[in-house]
Amino acid sequence: SSKSSESKSSESSKSSESSKSSESKSSSSSKSSSDSKKSSSSGKSSTQIASEHSGDFVISKSSSKYLSDSDIKNLSQDQIQRAINEIYARNGHIFTTAKWKDYFKKYSWYSPRQTVTDAQFNKYERANVKKLASKRK
Repeated sequence: SSKSSESKSSESSKSSESSKSSESKSSSSSKSSSDSKKSSSSGKSSTQIASEHSGDFVISKSSSKYLSDSDIKNLSQDQIQRAINEIYARNGHIFTTAKWKDYFKKYSWYSPRQTVTDAQFNKYERANVKKLASKRK
């Protein structure tokens, strides 16, 4: 599917289950507790998951630091989308398209629990999804 947009900002903030859309729309509702990372059912935060499984990610530090332009300048469009979806997956997002379901189910850390919105992200994840999404063509 053209850029398999399950997650255009998770699938994404410019979304619709087509190439410009996302199953998980970025919601701008603000929750003050979202800056402190919520735990997954495994009891681990998205930051802990990324740290312990860094080899599984396009950008493992996207939950714990703001990404710079140099961090993402050499990423392909597929890698950009995967990096966005990794943030959603670390937070337990339930993907609806086969491509992303199949991709993430192979990782032991992936624990799908809910439809995730950016309101559930910490401040780094929220900013990084926005930055990565702005680089999609």
